[in-house]
Amino acid sequence: MVGTGAPRRRAQLADLRPDLRFAEIRGNIATRIARLADLDAVVVAVAALDRLGLSPEVVDPLDAERMVPQVGQGVIAVECRHDDAVVAAALDRIAHAHTGVVLSAERACLDRLGGDCDLRAGAHARLAPDRSLTMQGVLAPTGGGLRRVTRQGTDPRELGRQGAQDLLEPGP
Repeated sequence: MVGTGAPRRRAQLADLRPDLRFAEIRGNIATRIARLADLDAVVVAVAALDRLGLSPEVVDPLDAERMVPQVGQGVIAVECRHDDAVVAAALDRIAHAHTGVVLSAERACLDRLGGDCDLRAGAHARLAPDRSLTMQGVLAPTGGGLRRVTRQGTDPRELGRQGAQDLLEPGP
């Protein structure tokens, strides 16, 4: 029995391993890891383990090609009031441009899919040194099945929209 609270993860794991059974888990990372006493495995974000400095006894990371993460997974965001120019200028100085580019592609994909964190979808973009982007997307429609797409481009928003469109169109 594999514990995960994310429908997106469950759909991808079931696609990889149709023999798996799943248990719904919720709570903070420590609570989820504690559920290992009752389960065979628990799936959590590596970014969360890293940030918390946790090193469970057995960790088998799933790469983003096999387990496409939720949009923005691992990104740290800071918000401020839209009319606060002083704080906005300070935030601009610490913004990570690379992260902003890949996040823009991922968000454009999710926006085009019309989803939020409950949608069984994910997107993961990577920026190459030549500034080209590769984005992988996944969608598990309510009716079943799993759709995957890999797209390349240079305009992050257009890449995200095109990737989402590919996911929405039924394949051959």
